[in-house]
Amino acid sequence: MRRYIKSQTRRYTRSRMGNILLFLLLLAAGLFTILPMVYSVATSFKPLEELRLFPPTLITVKRPTLANYAALPTLLTSLSVPLSRYIFNSVFVAVVTVVVHIFIASMASFVLAKSDLKGRNILYWIVQFALLYNAYTLAIPQYLIFTKMGIIDTLLVYILPYLPRRWGCS
Repeated sequence: MRRYIKSQTRRYTRSRMGNILLFLLLLAAGLFTILPMVYSVATSFKPLEELRLFPPTLITVKRPTLANYAALPTLLTSLSVPLSRYIFNSVFVAVVTVVVHIFIASMASFVLAKSDLKGRNILYWIVQFALLYNAYTLAIPQYLIFTKMGIIDTLLVYILPYLPRRWGCS
């Protein structure tokens, strides 16, 4: 039978009014967070005349229409920029970065957690001190390194800096 210290078993509870206030605060924060998405979706159903109204209506749509969605394919084909290429680049960089980072971080975390290396504590403290440096501190050295490597105008510039991140094994 385990013995618990009294401070470990103590439950901190709020009153019913405290729970209600916390719920209302979290509900207000959630509504405030989702408001831009609701506004974007509501605005997509507005006709052009309603978009130009002043003062603008936030969420209410007087005459909803699907004409904006019907005009989208022709608008995308008439763009002077290759939007589909930009979307592919974003998805490619995100997927490759996440998959390779998870692979590298899981290997590094396993080594730090399970091995009996002599310098394991030193490696752990190096990772902890690396948390002190943010990405902006490393931006100029990374730019200089990538310039010397000749990969400035490639997708590798977006992928490589995020692979050896310190959050993966700390």
